[in-house]
Amino acid sequence: HRRHDRFNSVQSILKKKNLIDTDATYTECLFGEHLLRKFPKKMIAICESEKSAVIGSILFPNYTWLATGGKAKTDLSKYEVLKGKNVILFPDADGYNDWCDFGRQLSTICRVVVSNVIEKNATEQEKTDKIDVADWLIRQLELSRKEPISAPVIDVVPQANTVIVPQQSEQETTLNRMIGKNPN
Repeated sequence: HRRHDRFNSVQSILKKKNLIDTDATYTECLFGEHLLRKFPKKMIAICESEKSAVIGSILFPNYTWLATGGKAKTDLSKYEVLKGKNVILFPDADGYNDWCDFGRQLSTICRVVVSNVIEKNATEQEKTDKIDVADWLIRQLELSRKEPISAPVIDVVPQANTVIVPQQSEQETTLNRMIGKNPN
């Protein structure tokens, strides 16, 4: 996990070195947001950490993986780029309820579901450790090297006027079988 006490944004570093206008206001975007234009038809997966987005994109390239940069980064204006898109949220172990609430707000912009894979399958120790989707996927790889892993299961977030109920892909079916075999 990242160390928040040592974090400096590129913007703050460049301002300190007078390499960019110190009076200008810059808006924050989602990590990986540039990929939305490159892959406009892919399902979008959003997680908290950049690490999870990178690992998710390697293991599940059929999704466009984005990261918020933290659980508290839920200013809806930042998510306007998702207008009309299909989105899956992957909260960390300590964020499921908060992300369900956020998903309801986000449903005014896009069709959204919240993954419950960590909420339903993480051990108590993993929940205490506040694992994220990357940690969980890595654990699944370690538990079952012979069988490929697949996309995490998802819960539908109640939405205003629209509910997306995705069909299970072959990967999701395989993952559910793995969960049944390895409940912890």
